[in-house]
Amino acid sequence: MRGTLEVVDIDEPFQSVLIINRPKIDTPTIVFPPVPSRISFADWLSDDQIILSYAASANAHLATYSITNDAFSDLHKAELDHLAELLLCSDRNKLVSLSRSGVNIIDLNEQCKMLRFDLIIWESDFQRARLAKTSEFFGWGAATPSGDRRVFHSPDLRTRYDELRLSQRLTFARLAAPGTYAGDKIVHTTSQLNWGEFLPCAAVPNGSRINLDIETGVIERTSRCVPTTTSWTRSRDPALITIVKDLGHERQAVTIELPDLSSSSCLQAIEEMTRRIEWQIDRLIIWGTLKFRFSTPTKVCSEELFYQNLMEIGCPAASSLRKLLLTFSEKIGTGDSRNPWCDGQKGVEALGYALNALALSEADSLDVIRRYVASRDGEHEMYCSQVVFPSYLRAHGWRDEKTISFGVYFVLNQLMGGRGLSKDPYELFTAAENLVTATRLADIVCEEAKAIYADDEWDEADGLITAFASLLRSENSFDQSTLAAIKRHLKKTDEA
Repeated sequence: MRGTLEVVDIDEPFQSVLIINRPKIDTPTIVFPPVPSRISFADWLSDDQIILSYAASANAHLATYSITNDAFSDLHKAELDHLAELLLCSDRNKLVSLSRSGVNIIDLNEQCKMLRFDLIIWESDFQRARLAKTSEFFGWGAATPSGDRRVFHSPDLRTRYDELRLSQRLTFARLAAPGTYAGDKIVHTTSQLNWGEFLPCAAVPNGSRINLDIETGVIERTSRCVPTTTSWTRSRDPALITIVKDLGHERQAVTIELPDLSSSSCLQAIEEMTRRIEWQIDRLIIWGTLKFRFSTPTKVCSEELFYQNLMEIGCPAASSLRKLLLTFSEKIGTGDSRNPWCDGQKGVEALGYALNALALSEADSLDVIRRYVASRDGEHEMYCSQVVFPSYLRAHGWRDEKTISFGVYFVLNQLMGGRGLSKDPYELFTAAENLVTATRLADIVCEEAKAIYADDEWDEADGLITAFASLLRSENSFDQSTLAAIKRHLKKTDEA
């Protein structure tokens, strides 16, 4: 039972929602992308599934949305041009991405295998052409376009044609900007693409059409009229935008109801948060925000006030908080800037207040804090550095080598985020002098830095170590011994 799909831009062009109107269902379904982003394409894959593309930057991602489960699933890991026009074949088996840089054909039945093309090769009569890759003929970057029109003229490449032993004269043309032509040579124009019943097609200057058969990569000019349809529309209705905005702000705070703010009720509330995150985290994240509010018959509390109350009444919540935060980390995944926000104005990411409560409650919570920090936005998130770690140190102090190791990791993490730090941040070196040797501290610095880049294609551990070493105090003998040991590590790396 399919219906209409309507994309509404909230703050053009940065945020969109998808409105699904289905027959015989009075209330439309409003879908918020997992991150604040612009929806650039949507279409039905089945009666329950929608395929859509959304972009938060210059790159777009493909995903499916299940109406029944109200959940997103990544469909294609490769990033696409956010300005590309996407067309879904009528059999729903292939998706075509058309942009100025080329044509991508994505096979939805073969683990989203992508074929990339950046050339159109026309036959001499300009009635038939096919998609190709520059690398098939010249190697990447070997061909030179004619002027600024990005058209390849056959006389310039005649010897290449002869080498390929082609039976007829061909004209090469890169996929070019809209409206670009060279004499009578027709260059593909992406701005005029539309949807055909069976094949994507594009208008050409003389009023005829070119049809692209994505099964064979063959392009043919034709005068027949191909019926055009569209499965989604884009709305900029001010009244509708206002309604969706209000709904989005309302839904950004997930309400947890509890009878009172007693210790037992608070523990039940944390368990309910954990359950919801485990089973429906996609539903909870609205415009990149995940936050909770706690409602009793007499008052409504924000997360900040809820966890303040938790500490004041001495609620034994450490194990429940640990489970909540580890469940969140597992569902969010690993990688920088994965966490949604709780309060972006204050630099607090989702469950930041819960993390602070755990840091105050449990001395052995550094493993949980480390997992949370690893997926935060190191450039913009401030709560961990300004509140959580200082809270932990006030409550438990620098206890042992494990605490020193975490302190080193935390400083390295901030340096990666571009944070400027003072000498001896968090009195780390002062504490280390009483707990480990200078040589051991240097070992820890190198081990932690290399672990950060263990799975990274670009190993910049040495640069990070050097940045860390700049924080050592020049007038302190322990720090200078640590610096000497770090330099020996870096020298061994250079020699290796």
